[in-house]
Amino acid sequence: MKVTNYTKSQAGITLVEILIGIVLSLMLSLAMSQIFITNKSTYKTQAGISRIQENARYAMQRISETINAGGFVGCLPGRLYTTAAATPPVIDNAGTFSPMSGTNAFGIRRAVPLPGVVNRSMITPSDDVGVSNITGLGDGTTVMISDCDKASQFVIKTVAESPAGSPPSYALEHEDPLVDPADPGVKAVYGNQYNALARIYLWTSSFFYIDTSIAGKNDSIDRPCKIADDPTTGYDDRSYCALYLNGDELMEGVHGLAVTYGIDADGDFLAEQYVSSIGTNNVMSIRVALTINSVDRLPDRDLLVKQVSSTFNLRNGSLN
Repeated sequence: MKVTNYTKSQAGITLVEILIGIVLSLMLSLAMSQIFITNKSTYKTQAGISRIQENARYAMQRISETINAGGFVGCLPGRLYTTAAATPPVIDNAGTFSPMSGTNAFGIRRAVPLPGVVNRSMITPSDDVGVSNITGLGDGTTVMISDCDKASQFVIKTVAESPAGSPPSYALEHEDPLVDPADPGVKAVYGNQYNALARIYLWTSSFFYIDTSIAGKNDSIDRPCKIADDPTTGYDDRSYCALYLNGDELMEGVHGLAVTYGIDADGDFLAEQYVSSIGTNNVMSIRVALTINSVDRLPDRDLLVKQVSSTFNLRNGSLN
């Protein structure tokens, strides 16, 4: 019988071959890791871009809706607001909210219809306003009365409720909104009386401004919104900024708000120039610029940042 020698063919893998295999495996692992890191960075970049675009769209939509409603005075035609008192402003710069340093804030005023109606006619222009089904109106509230032909604004001095057992009815004793606060009690006297079924509107303001986000105000984080570099972290805290509307966070990641006003200088109802302060000029439009970041940082700890701007026309008159 012939015996075959398998000794040479079963000699195994040499050390050199093992080392070559290890090197090739390490190179393959390194390449795969690099591909993973690159894909992850690309994903975070695309997610950041998408987030900025969506936030920009939503913010401008809310701002547009608010500005479009600015100066709304019920069923009155656009520019036919008439009153013995001053025309109420569309733009309200007397907000109680403090914007972050280096940013702007702006407010838009409008009339919101209340469910009740005037239930008795005014005999004289200085009569108290009798209303029904009105709740939640307190002393010092600014309201408007309108019958679709004219309108007047006034400040409620006192609200007198009807006696118990009577149909719900209130008498709004009013005062001129332009009187000296140090000398209250001057009753507004209008050139027109209002008949029953006129409507009552509440004047409200919507303020936009930049402040620290809810996340930044969290006790465990305590990272205030600021643009200057933070020496303790090596980068700024813009990701903890947010756009606010009347004290409520509208969206995080907005760290810049700039506002300019289009002024009609020659009476043609067109904006010839944009200024940062309205003064006593007629405002026809508002230009809003937002600086928005991605909130989440990229692997190199940088934020994606984009500035978006839009111009909105005041639909309900050129008021200031």
